[in-house]
Amino acid sequence: MQNHRRKLYSYLPNVIFTVLLSFALTVFIMLYLVKTMALSPKTYTDAMYKSAVDVTAFDEINAYFERQSAYTGVNADVLKNSIAQKDVSASMFAYVDSTFEYMSGKTSKLPEFEFDFTALEENVHNDYLRWAAENNVQYTDELAGYESRTIASAKSVILNKLDIMLLSYLNKDGGISTTIRNNYSNLGKIMYGALGVCILLLAVIVLINRKHIRNLFYWTSVAFLTGGVILVLPTAILKGTRYFDSLVLANDAIYSALTQSLYAITNEVFKGGIILIVTAALLMFIHYAMLKGMFKFRYKK
Repeated sequence: MQNHRRKLYSYLPNVIFTVLLSFALTVFIMLYLVKTMALSPKTYTDAMYKSAVDVTAFDEINAYFERQSAYTGVNADVLKNSIAQKDVSASMFAYVDSTFEYMSGKTSKLPEFEFDFTALEENVHNDYLRWAAENNVQYTDELAGYESRTIASAKSVILNKLDIMLLSYLNKDGGISTTIRNNYSNLGKIMYGALGVCILLLAVIVLINRKHIRNLFYWTSVAFLTGGVILVLPTAILKGTRYFDSLVLANDAIYSALTQSLYAITNEVFKGGIILIVTAALLMFIHYAMLKGMFKFRYKK
């Protein structure tokens, strides 16, 4: 009688559909996290905020202005007074937001940096005019050429520092961001398709075990546990070894923002795996409780 109680009926069909369910669960969770985390600007802006990359970028721009003045003759304060930290910060965060809005189809315009260089152009031009007047030199085309190169160089450095997440490499004509945009709607369809497969497979397992409900909890527990281990094991290794710390990037601000973002995504995948494992433990407890008759109640007359 005891062996009969412990028997797992329809073993092979249960194994097959349990394995399929575990992989379907894994695929669904991964797609869900891609849609809600990897393709969400909040993931990256939060990392940028925590790393204070806007402050770092602003300091790096000012450090460049100090070096620039040494060989252009333009006073560093002229350049420094041409930009404000709040404008650097606003432009950096706006570019990240616009990139993911474009990818998700909320906007149709390819992302561009929004930064007002009017003050920079005017201040540098006035400084060249001042220098020409003080030295009794005419403002010639040659001097205008030096001015243009000074402004162009400053703009290039500022835009480079604003691209803290290196998203400009994705936002080229026909680039990766456009590819993601063209397939973004399919991502949602595939995600919900994976969810539908999970429900269908679960329904099949329920059907197989309809006469042995206790075993239903056993097999679904195994499916959730397997899916959880698939998610937890690699992410635990990445977290434990601090794998992303080994990335080699010359710019400290970019390094900090990228690694923070990657670890944030890794943590969410890890949490997803833990949720599956906890669910598996609960289902296995129900199976064990039913096996031991813990849900049977007797009333004394």
